[in-house]
Amino acid sequence: MLLKEISQSSKFDEIFVTSADAIPGDLPEDYLNLIKETNGGLTEDKVFHFFGIKGYLRHNVIEWNKAGLWKKHYDLDEQSFIFAQDLFGDQYFFKRGNRGNAIYFLNPSNGQTYFTADTFADFIEDVVDDSEEMLVEKLAIARNFFNKYSLDWEPFKHLSYKHPPILNGSEEDPDNIELCDSLANLSFTGQLIEQLKNVPEGTVVKDVQIDKEANSVTLIY
Repeated sequence: MLLKEISQSSKFDEIFVTSADAIPGDLPEDYLNLIKETNGGLTEDKVFHFFGIKGYLRHNVIEWNKAGLWKKHYDLDEQSFIFAQDLFGDQYFFKRGNRGNAIYFLNPSNGQTYFTADTFADFIEDVVDDSEEMLVEKLAIARNFFNKYSLDWEPFKHLSYKHPPILNGSEEDPDNIELCDSLANLSFTGQLIEQLKNVPEGTVVKDVQIDKEANSVTLIY
């Protein structure tokens, strides 16, 4: 696996520089070596983004893992160490202290987590290096969207949904997909999931109010 450095424009002002010592020492050695040697980056096909120890908040692995940023909406604690994401915003993480740092991923569209691989090496070989096979349906949807609107992936963006699947929006219709800021996508979708947890089945959502300045989402019933 080769990683390409992400071009970080002046869109975001603050650069966070983190010592490699700040990364939990109980993570797999092959992962620790990768992040120290490369500072993360993009896979050649731009499907996966590995966070690094120097860069904007949306790239710095320590900042990205702070509980108060977005993880709180999905009940992810410090034992879930996010190290990469894909272009749909799925968050890949080590489950520290469990099964020897097994790897799982969070699907932000439904708030569910799924087992991915037993080891970091397995994740690279079976998922990242074989993404055309493992993510064939999702990549077909992504290409359909990019081709229809003559767009390309942009740094720190996710393919997100205008009408979220958790509210019965389509995951395949390119007209329901948009490029969204990665932090906004996780925050807004996570708030929807939080608010829907205790809603009785069959409840009709009349409106979704988004306050971008307050970074909040409110469901109206």
